[in-house]
Amino acid sequence: MKRRPDGTFDLDYDSETRDLVLTESLEVSVIISIGSDAREKVIGTLSLTPLNNGWWGDAVGDDFQLGGYVYRALQGKLAPATLVDLKQYVKDALKWMVDDGVASDVDVDVSIDEQVAVVLVTIAKPSAEPENYRFELPWKETLE
Repeated sequence: MKRRPDGTFDLDYDSETRDLVLTESLEVSVIISIGSDAREKVIGTLSLTPLNNGWWGDAVGDDFQLGGYVYRALQGKLAPATLVDLKQYVKDALKWMVDDGVASDVDVDVSIDEQVAVVLVTIAKPSAEPENYRFELPWKETLE
């Protein structure tokens, strides 16, 4: 996966072989986990209709959930209280990495830089150097 100049993400292909470019990095897993909307949970009632987006496969069982609830934070004003929620949503979206042993720890820090929420993620890997990622969420565009 690669980040385009406009900030969006796309699959990365080798121009000569036309094969997908593969890496040892967890970056694609982090992007998908944070950037995908998790399926809303319905407690106490069976619902086959998603309340909000989400991967259809999450309706099959409770063992695995793709994505997170970052979109909930994007609905509010960019304020310190919203950052508390945003941090928790990002940590929750990445929790599977620790549960599955892919990471020994996931650390998330969020801050405000003008109209942008900056999300810093550090993935501590059990047998390798930690991986650090920085994501910027332009708040003004989410409210227009």
